[in-house]
Formats: sequence, structure tokens, C-alpha cells
Amino acid sequence: MAFVNVLRSSGLRRAECGSLLTFEVPGRRLDGGRYYVGKVAAAATRSKKARTFYVASSAIGDVETYMDASRALAIRGAQRMGRYERLPEVRIVTEVTRGLKPMVHWVDRKGSPGRITKLKKTIANKNERLTRLEADVPALVRTVHILTLENQDLREQLTQPHTNVVALRPHPDHRDQ
Repeated sequence: MAFVNVLRSSGLRRAECGSLLTFEVPGRRLDGGRYYVGKVAAAATRSKKARTFYVASSAIGDVETYMDASRALAIRGAQRMGRYERLPEVRIVTEVTRGLKPMVHWVDRKGSPGRITKLKKTIANKNERLTRLEADVPALVRTVHILTLENQDLREQLTQPHTNVVALRPHPDHRDQ
């Protein structure tokens, strides 16, 4: 979800976002801010010129959560399985205290660097899910409206002297009844 949020917030192309390295994603600052500035490497853009991008703070928060949780878990699993030692054509950065770790920002559940084709499928799945959720909104609004009307009707009945409605949690004004 973090990947999709960065795409939507920044306007980056999938290939550009998918090629971001860990140090190219802006980090949130203590002084806050709604948007943060990043730079896409020239090799990742269509024009072959580096370009600046802006990304919402909330999307960066999602990325930081992804880095600390899902990505870290996938990488630890891949490290235990020795997957990074068996990747002859992939560049890997060695951190002194953490062992081998991919510099590519987006990894799959196995800890392997994400492929654009897999990212396209992820985006398609998220878009399908959003479409289903959006289709459910009118039904949800109708249900909330009906429940609100029923609630108003029940509250009105509670104000009547002879009612067959019993409040589960008596309102402070109706305790003497």
C-alpha cells in the first residue's frame, strides 16, 4: 500500500517509484511539513534527466512503516535463507551491523527486489479493491441513514409516558421512569 500511496501522492511513474533506492526516499523531519522533496535518478526517468518530485507526509509515513515492519521482516527472512548470497547479478550493500540487504526500496514477501510487473499487479489489485469499496459507499450511506432514522424514532418513543421501548443504558434524563 505504501508504494501505491507514494505513486498517487507524488505523480511518479511506476518504473521511477519502483527504482527508488532506500536513501532516495525522503525521510520525515521533526519539524513536520505536508510535503517532502525527493529526486529521481536520471537513469530511472524517460527523459534520462534527474528530476525532483514532491510526496505527501502521509505517504512517507506509510513508507517508514513499511520499512520498519513488512520490508524488515521480508529481509530478515531472506537473510536467514541465504537468498542474497545466491544473487550473482544483483548489487547488494553490506551494512556492518545488519549483514547483506538490498538497496532497492521495494521488496516482495521473500525479500527479493520488487519487479515492475509485480508492482503493476499490486496496483491493479489495490485499484480493484478501491473500486469495490467505492461501489459499497452508497449502500453504506443508505444503511447509516436508515439507522439514524430508526434511532431518532426510538429516542422519540422513549420520551412518551407509556412506551414499550426500553433503553439498554438509561439516559440520565430518563432514570426516574
